[in-house]
Amino acid sequence: MILAPVADAGRYRGTHGAVDRALALLAAVPWLELEDGRHELAPGVHAILSSYTTESPEASRYEAHREHADLQLVLQGAETICFAPAADLEPEGEYDPAGDILYFREPPTATSLHVRPGIFALLYPEDAHKPGRIWGTPQLVRKAVIKIRL
Repeated sequence: MILAPVADAGRYRGTHGAVDRALALLAAVPWLELEDGRHELAPGVHAILSSYTTESPEASRYEAHREHADLQLVLQGAETICFAPAADLEPEGEYDPAGDILYFREPPTATSLHVRPGIFALLYPEDAHKPGRIWGTPQLVRKAVIKIRL
């Protein structure tokens, strides 16, 4: 898991070609001009833009992926992403290969990542996460989740 300013994205290149392409797109794409929905960006990289109101941590479950990393970029507003190593969590149900998602039971402890415009979170398959959570008070968030096929 990486949490860093967009301006520092270049220092995290070199681990995987698709990750490099996604990191390069952080500052190059006119994110605020794109509509909500899916956008193909580069080979192995697409973005899903969405708008929503943040919710309490109890309103969702931890998730992780096997075939994709998530590069989460808040464009407007601010949120908390709850994070825990997937290896420490108990699965809740079976892995869904069509959706590339596995859900987990709530862990006894987790880390809160606070994200706002200008900060990105790069979450690898071993990083279980629960995005869209309240940071302070509920607020409207607009976000790009850049899916990176590994």
